[in-house]
Amino acid sequence: MKHLEEVARMIEAEGVALVGRDLFIGTLPANVTRGVMLRDPLTGVAIDDGMKDFYSTEFQVVVRDTDVRRGYDTAEAISRIVKVDNLEAAEVFISWMHPCTKPVSYPRGDANDIETSFRVRIGWAEPSPT
Repeated sequence: MKHLEEVARMIEAEGVALVGRDLFIGTLPANVTRGVMLRDPLTGVAIDDGMKDFYSTEFQVVVRDTDVRRGYDTAEAISRIVKVDNLEAAEVFISWMHPCTKPVSYPRGDANDIETSFRVRIGWAEPSPT
């Protein structure tokens, strides 16, 4: 979760969305018509015992909007933000992070909202406890 919290901080710092208002981790409330969700895979982040405290996984970015073009543009802006190599933050070190798909838009159930989604590949480490 620390890696997604850092990604959320990056998105917020660029002025794309605000954590708790229209930027969420793991959920996107039904009443939010314009928002962003960051979500780890439902299978969880795999642990490799040979790579102590280092993880390689994918996460999903979902952008919801009532306007398909605006939602797609937001997803594209986030895909540029998440192109990172060697970012050291207080609680996580991101070795690399890059989008692995272009955004794809689709209708959201019975609502008038459109969701646009893409996957991001990330290699990250948690600092060792001192």
